[in-house]
Amino acid sequence: MTITISAAATAADRKLNFWGRLTLALGLIISLGAPIYLFTVDGLWPGWPALLTSAVGIATVFAINWIVEPVTYFPMLGVAGSYQAWLVGNISNKLLPASITAQAALGAKHGTRRAELVSIAAISGAVIVHVLSLAILVAIGGTYILKVLPPVVTDAFAFILPAVIGPVFVQLALTLKSPKVVIVGIGIAAIMVFGLVPLVPAMAPVALPIVVIATVGAAVAFSRRSRTEEVAA
Repeated sequence: MTITISAAATAADRKLNFWGRLTLALGLIISLGAPIYLFTVDGLWPGWPALLTSAVGIATVFAINWIVEPVTYFPMLGVAGSYQAWLVGNISNKLLPASITAQAALGAKHGTRRAELVSIAAISGAVIVHVLSLAILVAIGGTYILKVLPPVVTDAFAFILPAVIGPVFVQLALTLKSPKVVIVGIGIAAIMVFGLVPLVPAMAPVALPIVVIATVGAAVAFSRRSRTEEVAA
């Protein structure tokens, strides 16, 4: 019996979703194991009012990311990469840059099967390096190293995330090969960060979704316009 590429891809997605959901569920159960133990065995139950207050406070800050981050990262991570990333964590400052860098180095276009396989390998490599570095540098000598580092070095740690995200943005902009979309995205982000948010601080939680949605809308509009022009020509 001949198996087509489409059928094989569908079967692979089915297995990826099964194991991805299973591992994420197990990760959730394990992460909740410690507080459940403290609540039930040690009797450290804080009460429903305290739990609900904490949940509302966390949701107020992070709830928007529950929607924006999966939508934003999925085209670059793929199905398996998304499951890996949300199980491991540190997506924006570790796994996403690793995935994008590997895809760019191998010329893999976002959204393709090749890009997804590259993303899986890159994330796996990043996790292995991360675990080894934690075991060797942090667990063994991390505390000592931080104590002996001069303040001029430790103060620079605040710039690590911008130093990582900056090159990633440039790499994505070059990969996109659409200057109009890049200009629109930068313009909208600048308006939100330097204009609207300082004037209306309450808009800070929704600034990122607005930038993402507006940029995606601009990309779709430019794409449709170019296709229309190609058809007319």
